[in-house]
Amino acid sequence: MEIISIKATKREKVGTRAAMRERSEGRVPAVIYGHGKTPEHVTIDAHQFGQAIKHHARVFRIDDGVRESFPALLKQLQWDALGEYPMHADFTRLEAGEKVRVGVPIHYVGHAKGLAAGGRLNTPIQELQIECDPAAIPDHIEVVVTSLEIGQAIHIAELAMPAGVRAIGDATIVVCNVSHQTAQVTEPAAGEAGAQPEPEKKSES
Repeated sequence: MEIISIKATKREKVGTRAAMRERSEGRVPAVIYGHGKTPEHVTIDAHQFGQAIKHHARVFRIDDGVRESFPALLKQLQWDALGEYPMHADFTRLEAGEKVRVGVPIHYVGHAKGLAAGGRLNTPIQELQIECDPAAIPDHIEVVVTSLEIGQAIHIAELAMPAGVRAIGDATIVVCNVSHQTAQVTEPAAGEAGAQPEPEKKSES
């Protein structure tokens, strides 16, 4: 994954009103944490940042105009109510040689053999937690399901991981599997074939 360079400007004022003004001027309020240093309140260009995160950027090289640029990991991102525009970002500083833990999407590739026999492909995991060097973060993890028959599964331990990337979590966790289709049983409506009429109530004399 490419490391995107982005310029940050120190925020002179913080708070809701100040943040609203920054957003109206096309900038995103952000805070940079990490490694025991005082948090930095900055703003970044909304358009540049928005384009980067649309391409799934996670690691940025931040130039705050005070010292040499430094790498930082995007830890949290807040969106507007419609999920279209970034409203606030939290970054954590990275040191040289430091590995990061992030979640990356899983892309399922192929048509499982078991589907032709009436099976169903189950994909309970859509994102995988990994650990690697910041520059080695993949855009996604590819899982090929073509060979799966009914009753077969792929576990975390069986994933083909990119060089330098390690999956985090229990190796026995099922990433995907092919199971038999579950027949749906519906209750017959009143008056339909097979429906049992309710017994008539006897009137009391």
